[in-house]
Amino acid sequence: MKTNFLMPHRYKKLGWFILVPAALIGLWATIYEIEPTFLDWKVPALFIDEFMGEKKIIGMTKNNMLNELMGVLVIISSLMVAFSKEKVEDEF
Repeated sequence: MKTNFLMPHRYKKLGWFILVPAALIGLWATIYEIEPTFLDWKVPALFIDEFMGEKKIIGMTKNNMLNELMGVLVIISSLMVAFSKEKVEDEF
C-alpha cells in the first residue's frame, strides 16, 4: 500500500483518544435522552412544522446540538484511526 497518502502514526493514538469518549457520551446521551441546555442553538431548517404552530418552508428553529457534535467527533476520529500509518508497515 502506498503510505504517502496516510497520516502519521501519532494520529491513530489521537483518534482513539477522541473516538472512545465521543462514542460513549453519544450513546449515553441518546439512550438516556440527555440534552444540556447550553447546547440549545438556533439553527437554519427546511420545512418547519411545529405542533399547533405555523408551518414554514425555510426558517430558524431551536435544536440541541449534542448529538450532532458527538456524531462529527466520532466520524472524524474514526477517519483518523483508519487512515493513519501503522508503526511498522510490512505490506508493500
